[in-house]
Amino acid sequence: MSELTQRIAQLSTEERIRLEERLLASRKNGRTATIPRRVDNEHAPLSFAQERLWFLAQFEPDSTAYNEIQQIHLTGALDIGALEQSLDAITARHDSLRVCFREIGGKVVQVVQPLRVQPIPLIDLSDMPASEQMDAAEEKVAALRSKLFDITQAPLWRVALIRLNDENHIFVRVIHHVITDGWSSGIFRREMSHLYAALTNGTKPQLPDLPISYQDFAVWQREWLQGERLERLVGYWQERLADLQPLNLPTDRPRPARLSRNGGAVEIAFDQTLSQALIALARTAGASTYMLLLAAFQVLLHRLSNQDDIAIGSPIANRSRPEIEGIHGFFANTLVMRTDCGSNPNFLALLADVRKNALDAYQHQDLPFEKLVEELRPQRLLNRNPLFDVLFVYQNTPQGDFNPEGLESTRLSTTDTASKFDISLNLRQTSDGLQGQIKYATDLFDAATIQRMIRHFEILIRGIVANPDCPIDELPLLTDPEYAQVVHKWNETAIDFGKPRTLSALFEQQVASTPTNVALVFQGVQITFAELNERANQLAHHLQALGVSPDVLVAVAMERSAEMVVGLLAVLKAGGAFVPIDPTYPGERIQYMLKDCAA
Repeated sequence: MSELTQRIAQLSTEERIRLEERLLASRKNGRTATIPRRVDNEHAPLSFAQERLWFLAQFEPDSTAYNEIQQIHLTGALDIGALEQSLDAITARHDSLRVCFREIGGKVVQVVQPLRVQPIPLIDLSDMPASEQMDAAEEKVAALRSKLFDITQAPLWRVALIRLNDENHIFVRVIHHVITDGWSSGIFRREMSHLYAALTNGTKPQLPDLPISYQDFAVWQREWLQGERLERLVGYWQERLADLQPLNLPTDRPRPARLSRNGGAVEIAFDQTLSQALIALARTAGASTYMLLLAAFQVLLHRLSNQDDIAIGSPIANRSRPEIEGIHGFFANTLVMRTDCGSNPNFLALLADVRKNALDAYQHQDLPFEKLVEELRPQRLLNRNPLFDVLFVYQNTPQGDFNPEGLESTRLSTTDTASKFDISLNLRQTSDGLQGQIKYATDLFDAATIQRMIRHFEILIRGIVANPDCPIDELPLLTDPEYAQVVHKWNETAIDFGKPRTLSALFEQQVASTPTNVALVFQGVQITFAELNERANQLAHHLQALGVSPDVLVAVAMERSAEMVVGLLAVLKAGGAFVPIDPTYPGERIQYMLKDCAA
């Protein structure tokens, strides 16, 4: 057995699946082609991903929805000078950190600016009481994040250092999504850590030279993605997404004509025991944890929406070529993951289908989402996103840490209230289990609704782990109180009406309680309950004298009038039953009816 074969045999199931995903992606025609450096120094075009954000920046110039933020809490003796030099070195190393976007000669291009060395702004909160510092720091961070970027001016990022005391600082970086993605954030942290350590230790940084720049990639992408290759990718996605219908989840409010970016976030966490059970189930099924969570989430959406065709978006790092693995920039792509939940398959059968669809999607991931939308031309609405309104994110890309010798670092979470979609489920694996949050559009949902959705998702996950062969429509979803309410309490419809009583008896009960209230109005004449009862009683006594009793039919042939009501009520009081006859009927018809019913 070769060394490579031995190493593959030692991989976990999930690691082998990831390797399989990359191998499938690499088998495409031209997939292994090397991305060359540009042969000229002309301004590079925008990548397809950048082009969409450029358009959104023109369409929503006052939006901060694409301002990405990182916060790192640093404990120890911080060398601010070394930190500034590390930041300058990274900025010089990655052209994307010095780029802006301008229209030149009728085309929007990337313009790389010279390096401008600037000190890191210091926000000193050390004079404040320790109990107030974090609240004040959060306000400063929110202000940094809410400041707009002009994407025609570089740099499209800003940093600050918040000093709590000599041994505690918070490093903050806000950057526009048009020049970064999740993978790039990991690159930034790792290289900052390496450069800072080298500078403080007096050693030479050992970062490898970058084979290309982001601008090289943008030029190559537009040249590579055309002709037969583009037709093949578009053809796959056209077939895969044919007749796609929007997902309509039950919302707390009607969908407005135009959605704002206002949103909220609710935390979600699965304990270590449940998380490990999920991972074990995925391995047993020959799937990745991502695939299992995706399938479970699509089942949840199927159950909540009562729709069988479930399509959601899912970002992918799109770093399958070695040349771009270390490049800072916006490479991430979004794939549309579509699953048919009809026919009520068991969960393992659905998971197998999700796995196949995911691997197929990975193999066709090179078509940028922006190009896909351009080719498919879905109906564009101001209150919906193209192709999907729900996003699923499972973070398993290299995150990287800024943790040089002499400093301890902790990445801080930031409450990002902007919501680009109806719902975004973000999950990541931690030492404490699966954790994350659901972001949601406050135009549509209340926080209580999302909290209930999270409870249902956890119950569903536990049901899947306990019985993966169960049909998806029979998996548990409700909490015990909800189940008791739906199945038992809402079906407690028995009503004690007491001893059965006749209509005339119920009428007399009403007469006793409201004798002076108006009971009947006809042509301006009002009759109270007491008056109506008295007149009906008089006629009833007369009818009884004529022989009316139970099982005796009395014909009532009268025009609509107050007297007609008196007559009907009197027949019932006498114990008989009335036979209504329209006096406008022909005489022969009336005679036949009287003879037939023997009234």
